[in-house]
Amino acid sequence: MSGIETVDARDIDDALTVIRRDGVVHLKGLFAKETMQEAARLVDARHPEFADLESKERRRSTGKGRFIAPVVVSRALYDLGLFYSEPLKKLGDGMLGEEHVIEAFGMMMSGAGSLDQGLHADGVALFPETGLDVIVPPSSMAVFMPLVPVGSDNGATQFQLGSHRVPVIDESAPLHHVEEFGPGDAMAWDFRTQHRGKANTTDKNRPALHFTLSRPFWFDHQNYDGGEPRLIADADVMERLDQRYVRAQAV
Repeated sequence: MSGIETVDARDIDDALTVIRRDGVVHLKGLFAKETMQEAARLVDARHPEFADLESKERRRSTGKGRFIAPVVVSRALYDLGLFYSEPLKKLGDGMLGEEHVIEAFGMMMSGAGSLDQGLHADGVALFPETGLDVIVPPSSMAVFMPLVPVGSDNGATQFQLGSHRVPVIDESAPLHHVEEFGPGDAMAWDFRTQHRGKANTTDKNRPALHFTLSRPFWFDHQNYDGGEPRLIADADVMERLDQRYVRAQAV
């Protein structure tokens, strides 16, 4: 495999072919660049605590200088169209079935000075004693949307292509990342795919938004604890969210 394949976000059938084969796909133009720039502004205004890497408020550490945290879905953020994107819905339908749900929405931060992550998958095996997990369809997936341009020096995510179908992970297998990746684009991957965040060697944080999509029976107990919030919205948004957001909690 030569690298992560880029697919126009309007060609979801092609994107599904790639992610099923490689475990990851680069979606070009999922949203307008200006939409994501406005999303960044709204998130900064609602969550100034994200700029403080030492804060512990509603966040889970994913390594030194890194965290994930829920982002409140405000009316202004909702109106940008992120939450009723037809390509995103079609991607979820194709990977996880038409009854799939949004398990989480939030910030995925790689702070200035963060270190390389270890190679990992976001989920754990459903049937660890059987070896079936590399054969069965996925139960969950991530959609990662950067809010700033991402390069090899500020926290790019590297992937082991095809590792979602490999029973024993080869730590020496090559890792790949997208060289040109910025606001408006997205990376989508099967939760079983091995990956790691590269170090952020710059003096600026690298914020990104992410969705976790899953089948209705699946809950993310690896990246969140029990009833810990992972999908939250203002009260005036709750009634606007479709059935995929059935797990949303009002703030």
